[in-house]
Amino acid sequence: MDKPKWQVKSSKILYQSKWLSLIHDEVLTPENKNATYDIIERKNIALVIPKLKENTYCMVEQYRYAVDSFSLEFPQGFCEDIDTKQNALRELEEETGLRAKKLTLLGTFWISAGFLRQKCTVFLAEDFEKGNQKLDDTEIGLTNKILTYEKIVKKVTAGKINNATTIAGLSFLFTKAKS
Repeated sequence: MDKPKWQVKSSKILYQSKWLSLIHDEVLTPENKNATYDIIERKNIALVIPKLKENTYCMVEQYRYAVDSFSLEFPQGFCEDIDTKQNALRELEEETGLRAKKLTLLGTFWISAGFLRQKCTVFLAEDFEKGNQKLDDTEIGLTNKILTYEKIVKKVTAGKINNATTIAGLSFLFTKAKS
């Protein structure tokens, strides 16, 4: 399928911080109609699924201010530079204190393609050595949780795990296991 031709008539940054930019675009669609889009741009993220042994995984639970709730999720964080794999390894060690000797790319997806320019790259981490946990100011109280695959799936279906990137990462893991 050919990519449609969109013409950007104007683009303006409405807000910018170290975390995100809010952009207002006025465009001409391929059908010659005027349209506006407000887009949030954020750094891409790496999500790591630490497989400790067959069917057993490490997750982290942390307070998420934006939703005023604790969230059980796979370790994840912003990609600070171009090498997504190195970012994944760094984030894993910072949040869990684990250093992976083996890291396998499972896939990449847009987090919310309708309004957000941010990709998530998912990795499976295996074969660990002890590293140093280095939590940042927003990760106070973060704890590691060890769960089986079945327990994780039960928590998703019960609404106890509701972090979208974690659920998407789990689908990549499920797909890999079935292939």
